[in-house]
Amino acid sequence: MNVHERLVIYCHNLTQETPFCINCKHFYQHYRKDGWPFNSGHCCFPRLKLRRDYDTCEHFENKHDPGREGGIA
Repeated sequence: MNVHERLVIYCHNLTQETPFCINCKHFYQHYRKDGWPFNSGHCCFPRLKLRRDYDTCEHFENKHDPGREGGIA
């Protein structure tokens, strides 16, 4: 899947199961001082790296997984 296809899915068909960084438990969103989010953040697994909300990687773990302790159902 190329960047354009990921961006279309992110803008129009994003669900909690979509394997994008925005849904990963290792992703931390960056925010402006007024509280609005940027379209980027950072991933802390296995090392710190900058990511866009719609990026993907092989270390994806869904933060919305109901089987995970403290997860959002």
